[in-house]
Amino acid sequence: MTTVRRGFRYDRGNSKLEVVVDGKVVAKFNDISPSLTLDSALPVASGGTGLATLTNHGVVIGQAAAALAITGAGTAGQVLTSNGAAADPTFTAPSAGITLIIALS
Repeated sequence: MTTVRRGFRYDRGNSKLEVVVDGKVVAKFNDISPSLTLDSALPVASGGTGLATLTNHGVVIGQAAAALAITGAGTAGQVLTSNGAAADPTFTAPSAGITLIIALS
């Protein structure tokens, strides 16, 4: 482990956390697990998504302070299309007559 004057030292190999003040270990926690398990979705206001699961191959959409929204998965050849500023985007077939211009320099 590295020398720490003040702060925390975590020894991943031994699952040990130490609190250090002025170079001295003042608290030691052994056999800690660096993981967190929740029984329900973490709310957006607490830094979570507000969701317990996500749709496979969907696109995440922000919803201000509400839980995230997820699009359905698009099918082959579809593009993600804006439905205006007040609506979520959706996967749709591309519109006919659109020309793509690529400029090479």
